Amino acid sequence: MKPQFVRAEELGIRLEIVGGLALWEGPPVWKHQKAVDRIRATIAPKEPGACACVHAADVYVQFADGSLKRPDISIFCREPNEEEEAVTLLPAS
Repeated sequence: MKPQFVRAEELGIRLEIVGGLALWEGPPVWKHQKAVDRIRATIAPKEPGACACVHAADVYVQFADGSLKRPDISIFCREPNEEEEAVTLLPAS
């Protein structure tokens, strides 16, 4: 992970790169976090053998166009390989 992203995280800043531009926002408020938790609690596969619906909150996702985003909730069909850097597995659509 790039040092500026690690430093931003230490400062409590949510940093994303979109279209080559750095975007930042402060940490979400309590009401927002409760909504994220409530939604994540309802995520489950539709049928056996379907997408595993592995979900994560506020994780860096690296897209093919170079964008680096931190969605409130990302849903993956399998466990991403990356644990200490941005996830390159794209979330399920």
